[in-house]
Amino acid sequence: MKEVKMLTGLILIDAPLSALNNAGIERGVYAENKVVVKKVRVRGGGEYPYVSGQAFKRWWRETIHDKLAWNPSPIFREESIAYTEANPIKYEEDDVFGYMLAPKEKLEEIGMVAGLAYRRVAPLKTTPLISLFPNVIGKPDFGVFVRGDESQAAPVPYEQELYSTVLKGAFSLMLSEIGVFSMGRAKDLPKTTDAEEALKGKKIDDKNKKQVEKFKERVSQLRQQAIQVEAEIDESTSLTKLPNKERTKRASETIRALAELRGGAKCSGYLTDVAPKFVILACIACANHIFMDVVKPRNGDIVLDNQILTEVAEDYYDKFLSPIYIGLRRGFLIDAEYDKISSTESITLEGNKKIEVKFGTPKQALEEAAQFIEKMIL
Repeated sequence: MKEVKMLTGLILIDAPLSALNNAGIERGVYAENKVVVKKVRVRGGGEYPYVSGQAFKRWWRETIHDKLAWNPSPIFREESIAYTEANPIKYEEDDVFGYMLAPKEKLEEIGMVAGLAYRRVAPLKTTPLISLFPNVIGKPDFGVFVRGDESQAAPVPYEQELYSTVLKGAFSLMLSEIGVFSMGRAKDLPKTTDAEEALKGKKIDDKNKKQVEKFKERVSQLRQQAIQVEAEIDESTSLTKLPNKERTKRASETIRALAELRGGAKCSGYLTDVAPKFVILACIACANHIFMDVVKPRNGDIVLDNQILTEVAEDYYDKFLSPIYIGLRRGFLIDAEYDKISSTESITLEGNKKIEVKFGTPKQALEEAAQFIEKMIL
């Protein structure tokens, strides 16, 4: 049975006056072009603004590129689709963020055969960033676009929805899947025999032959790249596995980048620091997202619910591989909550069992988790 190792966590982002992810334009009260934010109604009623999971991951990916100089995977575009090179051996982002390779037109150009597709389910998964509080969208901000004096051009009025809230999002990084690639049709990497299987029973013409030749070149190139980085290639299980040092490097760098997360819409006029003000995370030996409900709004404030956290720790005690890391920016929560969280050194469970808690700033907590990962055998 495959051993599962996962880093799971939750973050809070302070959005004091923001419009981080917009839904488009509506007709406004004062202007034709009113930009509205993304919002959703959830159980219990109320309207909650949110940032899509896709946007959240884009911020994360772009922060990694800026901070750590990962090489972005080349993008190929067709009429209605786009895809990366789908090479997780060479490009870290293809490994961590996944891909779908199902071209229709540029088959020879990228070394593919009609009828074949490959996909990698991203080891890094996120929820949307959803407001902890409902009905936080205020009256639209009214503005105008104008350059020069009125003799040059009439001002163009516009409106912008804004919210003031705290956004919550959960994430997981499947450590045991980073740098591990299945080979075969509809999997991570191609096998040489995939082309013949896809064309079995079909008429083979010159076009098909060229596609097969290019496909075999692609497979050979990927294999050589794997050999160059000393990856393990197991034909019996159809798996290619990068060296542990490279796998832990990719995982730890992904987590470190979260501490300096940046991005979002309307930054020039409503600048929001989207780096986490609170984070809780741990490495566990299962694929459950255990921290999703440990933070709650209470009487207008935000609290870490000790009862829920203790219950989670009790249920998953034998699954913890690391301490629980908690990072909190001083001044983000009320003083009493900061004092309570910062003084927690462990969680005591039934039978006098304990799980260690390590506290620091958000960056310190993420750094300690990254250092723990670097010492792991994935």
